[in-house]
Amino acid sequence: MSKHISFLKEAIKDWRSTGSIVRSSPELIKKMLQPILFDKVELIVELGAGQGCITKALADSLVKNTHLLAFELNDHFLEELSLLEKENVEIINGDALNLLTYVKKESVDVVISSLPLANFPFALKRDILQQCYDALKPSGLFIQFQYSLIDYKLLKKKFSSVERKFTPLNIPPAFIYVCRK
Repeated sequence: MSKHISFLKEAIKDWRSTGSIVRSSPELIKKMLQPILFDKVELIVELGAGQGCITKALADSLVKNTHLLAFELNDHFLEELSLLEKENVEIINGDALNLLTYVKKESVDVVISSLPLANFPFALKRDILQQCYDALKPSGLFIQFQYSLIDYKLLKKKFSSVERKFTPLNIPPAFIYVCRK
């Protein structure tokens, strides 16, 4: 079965946790990875790895001493993600709310998130963002995509700077937030 059909089936089962019915486009992935200086980072955390289209792009871009922790809760997606595991790529069946049980405070260079924050209650997204903020190094990046501008103000309150990018070549078109601690 194609990855697109597989993703659609999982999305129909649990729309609130997938947030989309299609996989991220190559254009969206490219724009999300663009701000990452792979030769200068040691630890990247991916939240909501899904089927691994962003995970694979991250893994392909890692340099020798960089480690990737990819978090996912969906059992079907975890099975697919396991094929991407290697020495410096670890797939974790874990919740973003427990990020600090997997990493130390201020130890992460980049958190890249595909979590459908717009679908989450305010308290949940606030708590997830706090975990990410606490995990990031002082110079860390938080990169998130969404299909709306609904959480722009929340991100501006949390991070010292927030840059917005738009990707029309995605279904649906998406906004990318690049947030600096």
